[in-house]
Amino acid sequence: MGRVDRMKLHGFALLAAISLALAGFAADAHAQRTGTRMGRNATNTQRDANAVIVIIGNCLAQRRPGLVRRWFDLLPGSQEEHALLDSQEGDFDVCISDDQLILGGGRLLTYSPRRLRVPTALAMVQRALSRAPARSPVPASADPWFAAVLNSLPPGSTVDRGSLLAQEFGHCLAVTNWAAARDLLGARPGSPDETRAFQALTPILGRCLPQGLTLEITPKSVREYLAEPFYHLMVAAPAAG
Repeated sequence: MGRVDRMKLHGFALLAAISLALAGFAADAHAQRTGTRMGRNATNTQRDANAVIVIIGNCLAQRRPGLVRRWFDLLPGSQEEHALLDSQEGDFDVCISDDQLILGGGRLLTYSPRRLRVPTALAMVQRALSRAPARSPVPASADPWFAAVLNSLPPGSTVDRGSLLAQEFGHCLAVTNWAAARDLLGARPGSPDETRAFQALTPILGRCLPQGLTLEITPKSVREYLAEPFYHLMVAAPAAG
């Protein structure tokens, strides 16, 4: 990829997880119907936690899109991201305290911004996918959205380098085969459309993978790597008409 400063990307300290706590859940409470399979008397399992963060991401995209746009303008893991999330705690509470998220067992669930950022990006993209341009709005040689900001940071700045490397991968996939990336993001998981889109991206996976980076490669994971880079590319696209 273009001009991303590799020394900066590999040299930044990893930010310790900033937890967004889901407030106290009553024991033996029943989840309301949400379209998920959290079910009754859900406990703090990985499946339940994954279902919850998807609900929160969808809620933020629907009810707080302005906050999400400001959030996604900031580098993941940065002090600026931390400060924004702290200052907007009330806005996040609209979704985090939703009655749909009641879980049993009286346990506290916590989430890092990195974990919540991906499903929120997916929700933002899927809400706008019908308006995505037919072709990539930037050339295949273009840098990812974060390159200029990252390269201007002083030494010792904090950033989530793992997230940025994954986003660099997703950016490369999107600008190299925009149609397949768009189709994968819009496909129903497990459907023939998903299989076709994933197969169309397969020939460029190795070319786009940053050197030395190991990532899980499945239709689900590739969709997640694509989400925020695709969002930024749609934002950068000229308005239709």
